Amino acid sequence: MEKFLKVLKNYYVVFSVSLLCVLVTVLMYGMKNYREYTIKKEALSPPKNIIEVISDSPKENTKTNEIKKEEPVANYETSEEIYLNEYEEVSLQTNEEFEIIYPVNSEIIKGYSSDKLVFSKTFEDYRTHKGVDFLAENNKDVYCVFNGFVEEVSTNEMEGKVIVINHNNGYKSIYKNLSDENIVNIGDIVEKGQIIATVGENGIFESKDPVHLHFEITKDGANENPEDFLN
Repeated sequence: MEKFLKVLKNYYVVFSVSLLCVLVTVLMYGMKNYREYTIKKEALSPPKNIIEVISDSPKENTKTNEIKKEEPVANYETSEEIYLNEYEEVSLQTNEEFEIIYPVNSEIIKGYSSDKLVFSKTFEDYRTHKGVDFLAENNKDVYCVFNGFVEEVSTNEMEGKVIVINHNNGYKSIYKNLSDENIVNIGDIVEKGQIIATVGENGIFESKDPVHLHFEITKDGANENPEDFLN
């Protein structure tokens, strides 16, 4: 019995020492983890003085101090305004006096006649002639007689292909019996001396006359004698 008690006593001593070692180990490991946590927390936290400065700064009144960002107002300009501005720049350069050049480098074969009837070979009758006919072979260059813009490009059986140029102040020049070649389009800005077409013979209203360009000038819609403006 005495031997058994001695063994049991030794067992409790060993057990107590082992338990103490375990507790010490756990305590040391816990302290190590706590220290690592503290170091990381301090490293990630801003300095105390910075926190104090931020906390002491006055808060802005977001309702009164808020600055609204205004969207820029787009300055849209219509294609018509752009076209008129460009046209004015071209037209006003020589707008002091309406002096035109010859629409083709050729001679006049039939003059203007608004109050005197002239014979028409095509219709075999007498009628007025509201323009001037310039003798010209097919595909001969046709020139713009004065600064302006292309107001009309059209084709009809009687007059063939027709181009109308608006020159401002009510003046317009009209070119008839043109070829089908497309050189200018409606809305184009054109200048004095610029090629705008070539001569054709697709109009039947003067088909029995030699190949020519039929040319007219109007002022506020009324026909004028082109020869009065030729320079």
